[in-house]
Amino acid sequence: MNFMKICIYICFAAFLLLFGCNKDKPEFNPDLKTVSGFKTTFPLDSTIVIFQLDTVRISPEIEGLEPQKSYSYEWILFSNNMPPEVISTERNLNEPIGAKPDDGYYLSFSVIDDQTGVKHTVRNYVTIQGAFYEGWLVANNVGNQGRLSFIRMDDEVFMTPLEDINHQKYPGKAVAAISAVNTGFGAEESLNQILYFNDAGLTIFNPDDFVQITDLNESFYDRISFTSKPYFDGTPLLTDLHLINGGDLLMAAGPFNPGYTPARKFSDRIEGDYSLFPFSFPGEFITAYYYDNLKKRFLTAAYNTRSVYVANKANGATPGTDGYFNMNNVGKTMIAADYTRGYDYLSLMRDDNGYYIYSFNINTGFRSSFYRSLPQVPEVDDLRGFTASGAFRHAYYASRNKIYRIDASSGAVSLIYEFPSDREISDLKMFKLKNRSYIQLASLQEQHNKLLAIALNNGEKGEVHYIYLNSLGDLDTSRKPKTFTGFGNIVSLDYRNPI
Repeated sequence: MNFMKICIYICFAAFLLLFGCNKDKPEFNPDLKTVSGFKTTFPLDSTIVIFQLDTVRISPEIEGLEPQKSYSYEWILFSNNMPPEVISTERNLNEPIGAKPDDGYYLSFSVIDDQTGVKHTVRNYVTIQGAFYEGWLVANNVGNQGRLSFIRMDDEVFMTPLEDINHQKYPGKAVAAISAVNTGFGAEESLNQILYFNDAGLTIFNPDDFVQITDLNESFYDRISFTSKPYFDGTPLLTDLHLINGGDLLMAAGPFNPGYTPARKFSDRIEGDYSLFPFSFPGEFITAYYYDNLKKRFLTAAYNTRSVYVANKANGATPGTDGYFNMNNVGKTMIAADYTRGYDYLSLMRDDNGYYIYSFNINTGFRSSFYRSLPQVPEVDDLRGFTASGAFRHAYYASRNKIYRIDASSGAVSLIYEFPSDREISDLKMFKLKNRSYIQLASLQEQHNKLLAIALNNGEKGEVHYIYLNSLGDLDTSRKPKTFTGFGNIVSLDYRNPI
């Protein structure tokens, strides 16, 4: 009787396979352990854990094979929801695994005697984890072909994951990619999607594995295209979702709404005489506020309605104090906005007399909001990006190749970083999480509120740079900036939350 002992050494491009006991899983058919004289001590109670798209390398050491005989090999991946798929016929496995994340897979390895057809098979449990659990979405274009790239939080870069996972191209020029991952404030269900916008429309993907969820423009009644960055968000309880495109507001049912489905339909343009800045300010549980640049005022929408009306809170700040303004007649044009901390938002505004930084506090019904005039705002006429800190009332904005900081409390503006003159900034984001329920976890991460991600283009070649801030919000000169290259012309950045 031939004796065969298999020892498997596993390594990844970036990860090691992890083994752990799974005593609660059913035993395999014992007939599979020994077939026609073959025997193995392969550990059948082990589970192999891999990350989707990683290349799995398994090199068996086989003793007892007869040199005069010819053998074939077969690696098969399968599950209860997936028919058996031969992923390799080589002795050594060296293949990327693109199957959907799940913990119900099996990986079988067979040695086949070519003369007799006798086959010896051993199996292991396999857990496939999503490759895209957290990191930066990078929407970029190579010529006229848009693509969504991904920089994982461990610095692993995936250039074309949509194509790699779904085995198809997505024609059209990329406009933006938005991480719609949010648990809301007490919502029983969460929003868990990646929205990819291009000039052909919108396609939605699962954020864990980038598997396509909807067909192009399935979320609309009529065909829609995008030429500028849209804005997407929901009310705090996720009762309603809103999409702002070219100043127009479209709405759909959210996960906390009985009418919600993952392929929900957005309404046509909400009627009204308005042109919204692409941003929303969450209100009280089931409401949200929008800023109308046409009439320089705030609008709002009620739960499950498809109409907007003038906000019923007339005053911002306390009458008679500095920074007092009327919500229904702010009188300025909003050119940038971002979430900062608590229920506060910072917004860059302008009128014929100059520029202003506004702090809007939503939780107090705008009563503790204020603004400061900005006597000097260098290169703001060439605004390329805007983001705010979640630790301070600091905003950061980008011109063509420079980054400035605005202290909203004092109105002071200072230059903090400058790139070479042949680079052009296309987007700027602070590493902080949109979902407030994740803030406590994120605050434990070293980079939270201390990392600025900047998209730059040098002609048609794109780069993503990380620069670091210290505990005061100034440039941390002790940390070396980090650069990721190989992208096409970058049009937007967004952070993919893990929850």
